[in-house]
Amino acid sequence: MTLNGLTSEELQNLIKISREEIIKNIHDILSNSIPVWRKNIDGIMVPIPVDKLEQYLGENLNEIVFYIDKNWKIRVKNSQLSNQNNKFQIPSLIKQLEQYGDVAEQAGRFQKMTIVDREAILDQGLEQLTGIKENKVKLDISAIISMVEVVAYTFYAHHANLQDITKSPNLRNNIQGVMGKTRWILSILIDLLRMGLFNFQDFNIIEDISTQSITFDHIIRVLLKFNAFCIFFNYYIDQGLITKNIRAVFKDKYLQYYRKRLDIDIISIESVFKDGIRRIDETDELLDYSMGALLFDMGKLPDLQYHDSVDTNYDDKIVKRHALNSYNMIMNTKMYPFAVPAMAAFHHELYGSKTGYNFTNAIISKLYKIKRDDTKASYFITYDEKDFINGLALAYFPIKILEIIDIYDALKNKKKRSAFETLMMMKKEFITQSLKIDPILFAIYLEFNNRCGLIDAKDFEDIDSIIF
Repeated sequence: MTLNGLTSEELQNLIKISREEIIKNIHDILSNSIPVWRKNIDGIMVPIPVDKLEQYLGENLNEIVFYIDKNWKIRVKNSQLSNQNNKFQIPSLIKQLEQYGDVAEQAGRFQKMTIVDREAILDQGLEQLTGIKENKVKLDISAIISMVEVVAYTFYAHHANLQDITKSPNLRNNIQGVMGKTRWILSILIDLLRMGLFNFQDFNIIEDISTQSITFDHIIRVLLKFNAFCIFFNYYIDQGLITKNIRAVFKDKYLQYYRKRLDIDIISIESVFKDGIRRIDETDELLDYSMGALLFDMGKLPDLQYHDSVDTNYDDKIVKRHALNSYNMIMNTKMYPFAVPAMAAFHHELYGSKTGYNFTNAIISKLYKIKRDDTKASYFITYDEKDFINGLALAYFPIKILEIIDIYDALKNKKKRSAFETLMMMKKEFITQSLKIDPILFAIYLEFNNRCGLIDAKDFEDIDSIIF
């Protein structure tokens, strides 16, 4: 055994790998947790921490010699075959989930339950997720099925509670237990991502999940993707990639988009994101956002037949009222944090585009007895709800993330497009032709999809290179 913990045989299996080859294969190396080594100042071979690898690839560190196991490509190939085998399991396992897509039956079943029964079912869900967490189960199809089952329990329990309150406001306090258990469930889902048990590449398994309801599949996928992207967003900041990939090219790559929407003297990252881009607090803040991502489309249930169909003619009234339905049900409780009803009501505002719903000024003005006017806005996005309410900023941070994930999932899965086709369409129609979704957040989301293995390096470059 050597000082660095490698046997002589393991040392012999290490080969040099160029910085350029690592960069070219960074997705496969990171997603498969393949160690890259270097020699320290004492000449001892030491592993580079996976989360620090990209920092060691900086241009000012060209003198570092990197080493990797000579069989690393075989490991990547075996991992890909294993993922493919997962796909063969899906048809037999997926039948377990179809019951949750029978929305009318499930909503009716939970509606007949007592509050105590609903809480008991959420307790079962907590046990399932806690088992995955404590046993450090890797993300596979069975783990995804458990997550979908728990999300389904949680969604239908909430829907039943909100229906109760709509009919009998005096039952408002009865939902405390379900709300508390839901936050606990969401916190475990977030922890599973934060702990690194689930590689981002594994996360694309959820694309294959089907409960036989387009609407319910969308609700589940958006929640899981929302949580995963928020964790990735923090990782992106922690790796210093905002400075390297966003700030360094802001003037040439992003400024022109923002100039189309706000006519202010100076536009910088600090005027796009009030006070600058910062991490999402992964305790209370992300839990509030995650609750919003769970409930935002609940208002589709009364018109489920319309939303589940791919052939119906577009009906503007039905489409738009789902956001108001969700908002009103949530607001009736008078108990959820601001982010939850805001994400339900405003996730189709699209920076005030003519194709957006444009509910913001009317709802905020009525709710807070003020006249909100975003024509005087000085910022695009704020983390502070007060800045959004008073019109100082056009949008509230979690809504702009939800907007991107909601649009992506709808365009890709309901319209049966590839990830590349969907992201290319979003870049062209929602950013380049007209500013609707946020360009900086989209750029980070593009990188997220690359890390998930949904697009490759060439796809990424083709989409990212489209400017103005």
